[in-house]
Amino acid sequence: MDMSSQLEHQDFVVIARKGVEDLSYQDIYSNLVHVLKIAKLYKG
Repeated sequence: MDMSSQLEHQDFVVIARKGVEDLSYQDIYSNLVHVLKIAKLYKG
């Protein structure tokens, strides 16, 4: 799932909360896309 073409060209740091290690890859991906959309860094 390459999303590089839909991201703004900026650097950012992701800090995960405790418990993220129990999430599936799809859950993490979905949560990250949601946060990036809120920050207006994702054009998808």
